[in-house]
Amino acid sequence: FLMIRRPPRATLFPYTTHFRSKLENTPQPYPKYYCLHRKDGIEPDFINTFLRNAPEGIFYFLTVSENSTNNGKGLMVLRGNEEEVKKFGELFMELLQGKGNGRESNFQGKFNNGSKIPECNAILEKHFNGDKSKK
Repeated sequence: FLMIRRPPRATLFPYTTHFRSKLENTPQPYPKYYCLHRKDGIEPDFINTFLRNAPEGIFYFLTVSENSTNNGKGLMVLRGNEEEVKKFGELFMELLQGKGNGRESNFQGKFNNGSKIPECNAILEKHFNGDKSKK
């Protein structure tokens, strides 16, 4: 997963466009899921701007949190298949000690324990790419 430092607010749109373009330019087929975590300020605008024109057919797990150690409070958004969004939204809110709500293919929540984000990433990796440790 990718941890990011905060750019100046004036560069938010080009900043999100950079990550969206990077994802769009990956060879087809697109990855099954995509995780992006910003750890330098709770800015829902970053997530909303990123998702506004993000490629379809990918499960997204995006977070923004308030401190550089990523153990603090933050916001999480999931977007993708409705069943997976519901399943992981509830599970991730439990792991991250938060509350959230989902509707159709989107889930939004606030969390209190960002230190569990890598565990959430591992759950997605196992779900989408299988258990690599069984080889």
